[in-house]
Amino acid sequence: MSTDKVSITINDGSNSIATLTVDEEGAGQYTYTNEENSSTTSDTDTESGLISVTGVDIGLSVTIAQVDSDEEGGPISFTGAFNVAATLLSLDYEEAEQHDSNESFIINDYSFSSTDEGTETISIDGLTVSLSGMFSNSSNSIEASVALAASGIEETCTWDSEWSSGYTEETGQYNTHTESDDCSLTGETAEVFASASINVRFALDVDGIDNDVELEAAIQRTGLESGVASIDLTYGGNQLDFAFNTDNIVETESEGGTITTTITATLTNHNGVILTVTNIETDMVDSENTSVTTGVTSHEGEVFAIVSDDGMVTFSDGTFVTL
Repeated sequence: MSTDKVSITINDGSNSIATLTVDEEGAGQYTYTNEENSSTTSDTDTESGLISVTGVDIGLSVTIAQVDSDEEGGPISFTGAFNVAATLLSLDYEEAEQHDSNESFIINDYSFSSTDEGTETISIDGLTVSLSGMFSNSSNSIEASVALAASGIEETCTWDSEWSSGYTEETGQYNTHTESDDCSLTGETAEVFASASINVRFALDVDGIDNDVELEAAIQRTGLESGVASIDLTYGGNQLDFAFNTDNIVETESEGGTITTTITATLTNHNGVILTVTNIETDMVDSENTSVTTGVTSHEGEVFAIVSDDGMVTFSDGTFVTL
């Protein structure tokens, strides 16, 4: 497939397999009553169903290229693979709508009301999604990959909406509207919880730079309310590693109701020098909230610099610099 600007090729070896099951039903009822001095209508619709996809296995080998380009370096192309696999993807839903109206033929008096309520549950098991490949032109290239995994996910959303409008000689015109909705993961405990992770990697090869720039990032859920994140950056023979764990979030509450949240993360270079960054947020009851970020730089357990909240770096020998 191609246009005058882009060509897309699905290469040999691509495949797509999945089983789709749809079980839906609906019902409706409409009534209209016309009396001597008034009329009434009522319309009710209900729908429910289960849509599921099992045995998903999609693997595409793709080449996407610009046909021509006036930019320096020439046309950009992408060659790579897109893969999706899942044991179960499903949507279970039910919804009910009600519409009612009343009108008087003698006096200027009418009303209309409508309600909409429903529930839907999304289930995901054994899902993996990945995209990897090379973006390049004649002088530069980026090798990139993104991978997502999720399993044991069951999210239930509920909603309830009501509208009403009308007119009476006593109250005049009126309009009201209320709405509520909520989505949450269901069926989770401290021992059994949904798993999810995302990994990103790219390597940049640029003319004039001896070493590729590489970045790797990973985020993973490790508990009901916990997770870890890491980012590793390599450039010019140097390396920076960022690490964060939600277990390092500590929240305390004083007797007066003030909540203090302490968050800690680390940044480590290729020489083993560690910058530990601490952010303390104070949520006060009767005054403004505060946030203070400080840092401690150490090597092999020995502290040799402290970073204050205003950006002042004080070294162990008493010298200092300002960031």
